[in-house]
Amino acid sequence: MLYVAVFTLLVLHAVDIEAAGSGYGSKWDYKVNSVMGPSKWKDAYGACGGTKNSPINILTKDVKINKDLSLTLHDYNQIGGNYTFSMSNRQTDIGFAGKSKSSKNLPQSVTFKGIKYRFYQFHFHWGVENHKGSEHLLNSQRAAAELHMIHQNTKYAKIGEAIDQTDGLLVWGHFLVVNSKDSVDNAAFQELLDQFSKVANDNGSKAFDVNVNLFKLLPKEHDHFFTYHGGLTTPPCHESVRWVVNRQPILVSEKQMTTFRTIQDKVKSTMISDNFRPPQPLGSRDVEANFDTADLYMNGAGMTIAPCFLTMLVIVAALFFNY
Repeated sequence: MLYVAVFTLLVLHAVDIEAAGSGYGSKWDYKVNSVMGPSKWKDAYGACGGTKNSPINILTKDVKINKDLSLTLHDYNQIGGNYTFSMSNRQTDIGFAGKSKSSKNLPQSVTFKGIKYRFYQFHFHWGVENHKGSEHLLNSQRAAAELHMIHQNTKYAKIGEAIDQTDGLLVWGHFLVVNSKDSVDNAAFQELLDQFSKVANDNGSKAFDVNVNLFKLLPKEHDHFFTYHGGLTTPPCHESVRWVVNRQPILVSEKQMTTFRTIQDKVKSTMISDNFRPPQPLGSRDVEANFDTADLYMNGAGMTIAPCFLTMLVIVAALFFNY
């Protein structure tokens, strides 16, 4: 039975911002052959044809190791008080915009390379199947979904001032991978997902205030990451983003992923699905990681396995078939 398992594994692994404003997504879409599809974005939004666009395919063999890098969280476990998150169906995804009930800014923030970034908004990208959905690729493979947490540089008073500045934004990306134990839900996510039904069939005209503990949305291990300079993954594609892409994925259940796949785009009379941009050329940019990538692996839900283990599988399979 060993050779059957080996062969199966080989098969499995061979294979303000306008992003938060009114009319978001009305002039572009994700359909490959559409006149408003990703290949056409640059015609209407010049920055979408730039040399530092996102997402990218992160290849661990080319990553530079810098263990001095760190992302420091401030007040990420805060919930409620003078602020909340405004949840809406943006007809391209579900968005959660930070909303202050007073003149105070949101308390949640991060510090990276000495720069403090204030939390602004988070949203998700997902696919119709578990092997696709994330915007970033890791060793040419996608996860089922990706969470983006947008932060703005505190040196800028408003998001509109930061959006097109090279140091304006930091986006913390997290892969969502379906747990092999489908019956086990991610409890921290479930409370949030239960809110989706309020806007699942909405045309974008409604918004609901929800309290979210951002810290509980994170994977248990969130200190190791990849980082590079890129841009917004949707028009206008400003190349203003310091990307931090977490190594450890957030594990969710099949049932929880199905919740994402019930969201409708009422404007276009279709389901929201495969709302991810194709990978963009890395060009001369460097991708860094603050951990040793030699032992990197993801579980079997569409991500990578350790290169040494894959090599072992190839050798075993070769011996079997030659035999």
